Amino acid sequence: MNPGGRACYGWVVYRGDMQIASDCGQICSGESASNNVAEYGALRSALKYLVTYAYNNEEVEVRSDSNLIVQQLKGSYQVSAPRIFSLYHEVKELASLFLKISYTWIPRSENVEADALAQKAYNYRAKAEA
Repeated sequence: MNPGGRACYGWVVYRGDMQIASDCGQICSGESASNNVAEYGALRSALKYLVTYAYNNEEVEVRSDSNLIVQQLKGSYQVSAPRIFSLYHEVKELASLFLKISYTWIPRSENVEADALAQKAYNYRAKAEA
């Protein structure tokens, strides 16, 4: 359900061709959950990882299959949905800690690893709550 259901995420970090980290989890469930909440939650989690391990001193390219989020972070679209407003501001604050950060939209077919991790988180939470 969107909105509603579970907002689960997955992210993968590469340095060149080498995967250096990945994670998945659930942001929330219920009426406040949406795909956009999940997307922002994934980005927040990935940026926190990058800051923690000092990758914010390098050029970072964020690739996302969410055109909405890419355009919002580039400043092309405004943020009007209350459910993502605070997440957007958290991401912008984290992004300000980076030497250089850019945002690129990619087709969902190129985001298979992150989608699989999000599905893993969803299945884990569903099983735990059953």
